[in-house]
Amino acid sequence: NSFQVSLQLNNGALVNRTISGLTLTTGKVYTLSYDSSFTGFLDGVNTFTAYVSAPNGQPDQQTSNDTIRQKVFLFKAVNAPWTESFENNNFPPQNWDVGNVPLTIGWESTNQTATAGSRSAYIRNFINPIPGDPDELFTPPTIATNVDSIFLKFDLAYINSSTEDLPLDTLQVWLTQACGRPGL
Repeated sequence: NSFQVSLQLNNGALVNRTISGLTLTTGKVYTLSYDSSFTGFLDGVNTFTAYVSAPNGQPDQQTSNDTIRQKVFLFKAVNAPWTESFENNNFPPQNWDVGNVPLTIGWESTNQTATAGSRSAYIRNFINPIPGDPDELFTPPTIATNVDSIFLKFDLAYINSSTEDLPLDTLQVWLTQACGRPGL
């Protein structure tokens, strides 16, 4: 009843740990508590990789289901006030991130419309074939000190679908303190 767990952050050193004396049954979950911290986080996108090997000290007969890779985004806080007009050809901008279902329509940059400058961010929900498909655009955390108010300003253009059987598009703007962690 043993196996090896290997963890890696970006292309850093592998951290290996052997787990033994554990009885796992189909469908059960085991939580591995890691007692050290990783170094080498980058501002922006990081990749955390975890995989298992050597079940009961033997070669694994099915290696295709051993590995998970997860994107971990480390935002660098910026001081208020700041603006973003999406002028850079790279999208999302540095220190921003997007979250959406892979291979679906998501947030993009365009030079077809703009409020300031020549570009803007947009999403083509009007032609998105997946009802309820959430797409997220994350801004960097903002540090605002000695202020009594914070204002978020953006322009919105919208086309209403004439198809009655499709749900209406919605735009939700979420603001949070302490990165959404309760009690902070």
